[in-house]
Amino acid sequence: MKKSLILLSGLVAANVVTIQANTTPERPAFSVRAECFESLPGDGVTSESTEKGTSVRWSIRYPLRQNRVLAKRITAGLLGDTTSMSFWIRGDSRHELGLQLIQDDGSGFTKLIHVDSQWKQLHLPYTDFQSNEQRAQGVDPQRINRLVLVDYAATLTPQKRGRTIWLSDWRFAADRLTQA
Repeated sequence: MKKSLILLSGLVAANVVTIQANTTPERPAFSVRAECFESLPGDGVTSESTEKGTSVRWSIRYPLRQNRVLAKRITAGLLGDTTSMSFWIRGDSRHELGLQLIQDDGSGFTKLIHVDSQWKQLHLPYTDFQSNEQRAQGVDPQRINRLVLVDYAATLTPQKRGRTIWLSDWRFAADRLTQA
């Protein structure tokens, strides 16, 4: 397997192993099939049927001092006409994740999201994402080429055994999506 290095807002997350390189762009939603995501060795990424339809199940196992990452490549320009995203998320406990939009120049924009044990739908305009760079102009949807979820808990509390997160019905829109 070929390994690559992801740079997340100036932090090196770890070696990322591509689960499957064959990802075809889908609009207005993108696939939440497991084979379309990349994760770190040791984490489980599977497709699962849930009450929200087909979902990705990300089972995180915590080695010492290593952030856990789930990433999806996006064809450059695919999101050029969008201004927001919406998706369903739940976890096996309450916690926070970092959601990052990575642009083709390597710049990243982050939004902390809260995960609960019950499904909840998040609506996130790109203007809610913050950059660590002082001169950043804001998210340019035309340049987004990667979407990354980061779990910092392994670095902060490495004694924990891990957690599980489910994601479903991920969509992008030109205007803020209304709740279904």
